[in-house]
Amino acid sequence: MVPKLEFCGHLVDAEGIHTAEDKVDALVKAPAPTSVHQLRSYLGLLNYYNKFLPDLAHTLFPLHKLLEKHSRWDWSAKCQHAFESSKRKLLTSRMLVHYDLQKPLTLACDASPYGLGAVLSHILPDGSEKPVAFASRSLTKTESNYSQIDKEALALIWAIRKFHLYLYGREFTILTDHKPLLQIFSPDKGISQTTAALLQRYALFLGAYSYRIQYRSHDDNANADAMSRLTELPLESTPSVKSCRYTTSHLLTSREIAAHTVKDTLLTNVLTFIRDGWPAT
Repeated sequence: MVPKLEFCGHLVDAEGIHTAEDKVDALVKAPAPTSVHQLRSYLGLLNYYNKFLPDLAHTLFPLHKLLEKHSRWDWSAKCQHAFESSKRKLLTSRMLVHYDLQKPLTLACDASPYGLGAVLSHILPDGSEKPVAFASRSLTKTESNYSQIDKEALALIWAIRKFHLYLYGREFTILTDHKPLLQIFSPDKGISQTTAALLQRYALFLGAYSYRIQYRSHDDNANADAMSRLTELPLESTPSVKSCRYTTSHLLTSREIAAHTVKDTLLTNVLTFIRDGWPAT
């Protein structure tokens, strides 16, 4: 058995996933861009390792300004500093641990005025929290006009969709630094009928997942916050709601569904077969 394997620019071993040294070395040795096209190419390569880099927001801000429409090309000292700093971050990038169905899973979400961020992590036996993956994207012009609570809710929904394959069918904990979301999206409570329709649709979407939601202070949620401020990532065309035929005036809670399920003959039989297996005769 080989102790480690390089695959698609990543080094995989028993501990987790690392950046491949030779690929990172090529980026680190890259000369300073002399045009918008070269800058886009560099940032595109840097973004390939984005899941390893949780804190690029303020570092790359001068470079993002050069990519804005009608912006004049001016490679200033600030741009050079940002360019060199991004290389240093690559050299000190974090290891991502392997995804494990047996380990507790957390999803930290956050929204800044111009982006969304998320960190998927495992809680290890010693109580430490290690990242499985980082993710971020920019807000659209419409989304940037949302209220803060709507931005935070959008970050939560987007993050769950982003990591759907890791989250669906298992328990996980959502971590947010926005306390109002705890009341709105608590899996043990029905959402108020006076809540905005958009948040009601989000709550309906969350009903398909088995989760808990907890508050984490802004300082402790630094990784997700940093990712939300990373603005170089391209906008995604994901709709705010994948599919929703209608929304009832009152969303059912899991307890109400369970209570009505035991009264239904067909569903009771289904539950019995799932729990005890298909009958022999």
